[in-house]
Amino acid sequence: MRVVYHRKKNAPLPLAPVALAVAFFILAALVTGAMPARQATTAVGSLSGKTFVVDAGHGGFDNGASGPNGSVEAPLNLAVSLYLAGELRMMGATVIMTRIDENALADTKREDMQKRSEILCQDGLTASISIHMNKFTSKKPKGPRVFFAEGSQEGYALALTLQNALDDAVGIKRKEPLVGDYLVLRTGEQTNVLVECGFLSNPEDEALLLTEAYQMLLAQTIADTIAEFYGVNTGFPTFANVA
Repeated sequence: MRVVYHRKKNAPLPLAPVALAVAFFILAALVTGAMPARQATTAVGSLSGKTFVVDAGHGGFDNGASGPNGSVEAPLNLAVSLYLAGELRMMGATVIMTRIDENALADTKREDMQKRSEILCQDGLTASISIHMNKFTSKKPKGPRVFFAEGSQEGYALALTLQNALDDAVGIKRKEPLVGDYLVLRTGEQTNVLVECGFLSNPEDEALLLTEAYQMLLAQTIADTIAEFYGVNTGFPTFANVA
């Protein structure tokens, strides 16, 4: 989606039969419960009084990254963001979305990012979560990656808990979150994180990210983790004793 990962210039290639079979096996496991997923344990209302920005990356003239089998980042970002906003609202949070449809916030990229900055500079925000899809020159990298602003202790702590929860939910080895020098991470007084939900350049990730079940799994995992991190009387460690 961004300068960290360069877009592939090769012509689109079809999914290899083995990779496709693996992708559908993983999806079937998620849907049927054969693959363990994080269970929602946070009480409704635990985020009452908290306000979050959910930023669906790209949109309109800006499609973002694309996959070798026709996937486009912008609508996938919106799908996961809408699910996430719904989950957070069910937990009592106030949610501000940067976009709620396929359109960009303005006619140019510069103006679009300015509009997002204005939203992130509002008073009273608890945190922001920017949703994106990843891409790399190789098909090998897979799974979610979480970014935080350099120097933010709470940002690191939230990114770490999100990274661990997402890795556990999709059944891959845990990784450290990454520092990201992005406008949506640097803007405002609140804690900001950016979640790359998976790699469109990886055939397995691409197939899963196109499914409603996987999008909902990601959204619920993010919402549950945020509720545990910011919720009242959850017993979850705060950033002060995680970092």
